Amino acid sequence: MSPFSAILPSLRRRHFHVFLVCFASVLAQFLPICFGNIPYSPSTTKQTYYICSKIAMATVLFMIACIVVSILRPRKRVKRMFRKTNTIASVCSYVASTPSGNGDAMGMLDKMRGLSKLGTRERNKLIMKSGDLYSMGIAEGGELRIDCDERVTTLWSA
Repeated sequence: MSPFSAILPSLRRRHFHVFLVCFASVLAQFLPICFGNIPYSPSTTKQTYYICSKIAMATVLFMIACIVVSILRPRKRVKRMFRKTNTIASVCSYVASTPSGNGDAMGMLDKMRGLSKLGTRERNKLIMKSGDLYSMGIAEGGELRIDCDERVTTLWSA
């Protein structure tokens, strides 16, 4: 999604921080034009020089304000993960299978077993044909992991 197309959806979803960042990136598209007119020369008028200088300064100050807001804003709505995801092992613990009560493995990785031996097109065709959707949540075993939507009982949401 580009910044141009993300402005309205982010406002509708009340993601104001995303809106600010998208708006700053849209304003940044006009900075080269303004910076091109800032060095005063006889070919530009004094009014153009002042207007472009003010627009460039306002845009850069707005972008700096967005950076400050990004650093200092409270993160009270973001839930903590049970495990840090800074190693491959901890990420795999969310994706790996967990045996159910009757001994059947029911994880996402088990459904994809053997796909690494196939070619790219065959693998993509098989995954698309399965029609499964995956999400992160509390699965039937009571653990937080990424699994097929059918087995996720409660979604993990921020």
